[in-house]
Amino acid sequence: MFWKPGSDSPVLRQKDTSVDDSNSSNFVYNVHKNCSLSAQRQKLPIFNYRNNFLYAVETNSVTVVVGETGSGKSTQIPQYLAEANWASNNLKIAVTEPRRNAAITLASRVADEMSSHLGSDVGYQIRFENAISESTKIVYCTDGSLLREIMVDPLLSKYAVVVVDEVHERNINTDILIALLRKIIKQRTDLKIVLTSATTDAEKLKEFFCSRVQGDSDSKITCAILSVEGRNYPVEINFAVSPVPDYLKASIDLSISIHENRPQGDILVFLTSQEEVLSAVKDCRELVRKLVKPKQNVKVLPFYGSLTTEEQIKVFDTTQTGQKTRRIIYCTNIAESSVTIPRIIYVIDCGFSRFKTFNANSGLEIVIKSQISRASAVQRAGRAGRVGHGEAYRLYTENSFEKMIMETPPDITRSSLSDVVLKLKAIGISNIVKFNFLTPPPSKHLCKTLEVLHALNAIDDKADLTTVGFILVEFPIDPMLTKSLLDSEKYGCTEEILIIIAMLQVKNVFTRSQRGGKTLNKMKFKFAAQEGDMLTYLNVFKFFEENRKSRSVCKEHLLNYDNLCQADNILNRLKSLYKRYGKRLLSSNDDTNIQKCLLSGLFVNAAYYHHTGVYKTFRDNFDLSIHPSSVLVSERPKYVIFNEVLGSSQNYMKDITVIESEWLLEVASHYYVNKFVNS
Repeated sequence: MFWKPGSDSPVLRQKDTSVDDSNSSNFVYNVHKNCSLSAQRQKLPIFNYRNNFLYAVETNSVTVVVGETGSGKSTQIPQYLAEANWASNNLKIAVTEPRRNAAITLASRVADEMSSHLGSDVGYQIRFENAISESTKIVYCTDGSLLREIMVDPLLSKYAVVVVDEVHERNINTDILIALLRKIIKQRTDLKIVLTSATTDAEKLKEFFCSRVQGDSDSKITCAILSVEGRNYPVEINFAVSPVPDYLKASIDLSISIHENRPQGDILVFLTSQEEVLSAVKDCRELVRKLVKPKQNVKVLPFYGSLTTEEQIKVFDTTQTGQKTRRIIYCTNIAESSVTIPRIIYVIDCGFSRFKTFNANSGLEIVIKSQISRASAVQRAGRAGRVGHGEAYRLYTENSFEKMIMETPPDITRSSLSDVVLKLKAIGISNIVKFNFLTPPPSKHLCKTLEVLHALNAIDDKADLTTVGFILVEFPIDPMLTKSLLDSEKYGCTEEILIIIAMLQVKNVFTRSQRGGKTLNKMKFKFAAQEGDMLTYLNVFKFFEENRKSRSVCKEHLLNYDNLCQADNILNRLKSLYKRYGKRLLSSNDDTNIQKCLLSGLFVNAAYYHHTGVYKTFRDNFDLSIHPSSVLVSERPKYVIFNEVLGSSQNYMKDITVIESEWLLEVASHYYVNKFVNS
């Protein structure tokens, strides 16, 4: 049983003790909302520390700013630096974010506050997209984008300050970037580094930058820590009385209950994946339509990583709905930090998220659903305290919260290191083992990665980058897919491989039908290829092009128009990058050539159907099943390759293509020569 607002509350409550709780149950809208943007900036907690911050940057190589959600770190620090002329003499200020959505929305907000057009004084730079000019002073970008700049400009000579935001998330690119910045500032004493976070261990960062390691001369790096007060308003925390058996259903029911019983304010619901978000949005909209005389209008919106810019506007632009319309927003952990969705007063936290984990034995990176950390729970609750007294509802017990790990393990300890190794090698780091990481990756992960990269011909016997390896680094996609693209000229199917790769970047090309899953499956099989999912995506995109990219035709055939447009944009950028290497864009109608070409990059992800009813990988006999969304779910092809593994009760293969066993020795004999292929 879960307590719902409007009934007597048996739940334990954990109050925010940093502020006065006497009026915490009252709803108060942002009292500064009618002020000018300039006046609102001065009301943020970090404004009181402006001079302290600028002095710390002036007198230290590295400044660590620790401030809770709502303090204004992400938007104000870059402006303070620009106002202090750190972006003069044609130098810029780089601000890195872990997610592309955060980079776009923060750049837009700061541009508004600086009374500038996006792309002028303030811009953004992300994978496959940018809005910057020669006059840009503040560049919001993803960690990965800045890493690519380091490959071209190892000392980041066009930047005066690099701000690494949301350090606590510790994704792979963030860890690599921090480690490289430590090396860069030893050569560029004029470069300033600012690290910001709400929950990170500031002392650990200080020790990392200031301590000496083997091979270092006397370290002259100085580091200051600045602590900023937290959110503007208290947040009341409510726990479940007992474990919730179905958090998806509970989150929908609770959001409707809050809408009917609680005062004005928008609701933000954290779920684990795009699929869950879309399912919840559909079900919630149906329940909203059944409400009898609701107290106010309500709009239900989704928010996840691959959402298009147009759809994002609906989440951030509150003028579209007005103050009298309550919004219920279902999101993934993309809204956990950096991105601030306006008007949020109520947060519902399911307590789970999706993480990648690397199996060093099989060499597979598996996406699993796992319990979040306490730090993530605090971040999620903090979303409710930005514009008024907030309320956070956790769909787990207080005892479960106490048993959570303190912080989410860094991505570098549980992910494939292929991209890490390629980037570091390209930058000139020859000995990866001795490289000074903030958190060293497991040695067995590194060994497996080197084996795979050698099989892809990305590194030679001495573990140095080959010509192929240098090209793999240039493409902002998975190295295995890039290898298939490089081999596509040999198989005469470049156009088709480019389309498939672009479609794999957006996922979910089909939309849910209000008439149920059977209708969707019926429509999906109109495009289904007997060769599997990847060639089905090819059929979908060709249909999209043949019908002049019509939105109405997409709607009729249950195709996701926005995602197909995004795939089209990615396709054009990949074509442009591919042509730089003087490669020809060839096309083939022979599906066998396309299958072999895909195998040339994804040969590591090959599996065969076992007599026990499961699939097993050739090299390591790792058990797998076909994902229910695959067009092959009712088939049992003998041999397949796949692009991704999703873990739950079983490990599911996604994006599957049928192959023949003899192709493994033809295309990847160097990897399978010692294995009995015809298992």
